[in-house]
Amino acid sequence: MKKIFFTILLIIFTSPLSTHAFSISSFSLTRAFGGTIAPFPTSFPCTCSGTGVYYLTIGPPSKLTLTYQAGTQKYLSKNLPYAINVLGFYDPSEKNMCKIYVGTGCSVVPSAGNITSKVGSSKSF
Repeated sequence: MKKIFFTILLIIFTSPLSTHAFSISSFSLTRAFGGTIAPFPTSFPCTCSGTGVYYLTIGPPSKLTLTYQAGTQKYLSKNLPYAINVLGFYDPSEKNMCKIYVGTGCSVVPSAGNITSKVGSSKSF
């Protein structure tokens, strides 16, 4: 009986599916978040960061400020940053992506991180 049990465990943990599921690459530094996107003025385009970078304030249940690069969304209607609700992952190592014009120069707007492509959204306004 023990031999059969260990054989089954060996098959499960050495199959390609489980190897992928437990690989080191699946344990990245991204963190989950979800909530309602707050409207302007707490969410706005980053005017000095290049085309399509947005600063988003995410409301309950998460309470975060995140940046988002337009066009990187994989799921649903691809309507970020104009969606009402959002659920996905962000990378906390990318905190200084949003820059806005202040006077004649640019200033960094701090955030908790950058939204990854693994994000889904609800309908637009």
